[in-house]
Amino acid sequence: MSINRNPGDTPLEPREVAAIDGGADRPAIEEFSPAWSPFVPRHMVTYMSSETAGAVRSATIVTVTNEADTVNHVVVSYLEGFDGTSRPISVGSFSIPPASSIDFVSRTLPEELTAISAVCCPELVFAEGRAIVSSVLPAIAVESHVFYTAGRNDDLLLSVADSDVVAFPAIAGD
Repeated sequence: MSINRNPGDTPLEPREVAAIDGGADRPAIEEFSPAWSPFVPRHMVTYMSSETAGAVRSATIVTVTNEADTVNHVVVSYLEGFDGTSRPISVGSFSIPPASSIDFVSRTLPEELTAISAVCCPELVFAEGRAIVSSVLPAIAVESHVFYTAGRNDDLLLSVADSDVVAFPAIAGD
């Protein structure tokens, strides 16, 4: 069965037709082992806070610098709580070019506070816990800060607190 999702008479390339019709040139999910993941946990941010209720609001910024010679794919997983049963509640990801830094933020902040950012999904509006930074390549530097703001649009920066970042032991083969 062929579905025509092409408005008008615009010719489609074979790749586009195959994508619409579920063609064989698309890799099947089954082709990838679910146990294999290129992302390796590299660092833990020991304190994360992201709240919008109340007079003082907070947001966590995890800055990751790619120190590799190639693009490095990075994921920041936000965990709720502080014990061994912490569960992921949000995630942010970005492909970082060499010698570049990206701010992973727990929720949207004004550009004046952080211009280049990857906002986690879903945005966190009432959460406290930790974050795990994972990457494909080990050559990353990580720092983290909690911004405390006021105002419905975070238009007043009250203070910035540093969060500790702990590196996980290196994995053989990295």
